[in-house]
Amino acid sequence: MDISSIVNLTVSTPGTITFSTTSDYLNGITSLNYTTLAVKSNILWLVEVQANAANFTAMGGGASSSMPCTVLSYRVNGTSAFTTMSTAAQTLQLGDQGDASSSGNTFGLDLKFNPGFSYPGGQYSISLLYTITNQ
Repeated sequence: MDISSIVNLTVSTPGTITFSTTSDYLNGITSLNYTTLAVKSNILWLVEVQANAANFTAMGGGASSSMPCTVLSYRVNGTSAFTTMSTAAQTLQLGDQGDASSSGNTFGLDLKFNPGFSYPGGQYSISLLYTITNQ
């Protein structure tokens, strides 16, 4: 028998966040479990996240191309502190062998969107890169 090392990461994200009240602009919007990550692996693994660009992409309207990725912050659901998004890879979670039903191999990512009043209305987009490697 010849068994290879395998790591598999499945990422599920629901879609758009909409700012509609002054409270949204004052406090930002926190979306609990905005992204769900599920790992299947026969080795110890490490998941990292980073923004694919320093700035959000303006999707038309009056949107600005200067809104930085740092208006976005994240935390693994169930932890307390948010970390500011960066274009450098940052560790999200370490884990053990097992499928997605193994303890710790499926986890939620809370995202906080907080552009404040600094950027004009419009649609914005940014891609996040999730990387899984062995520990």
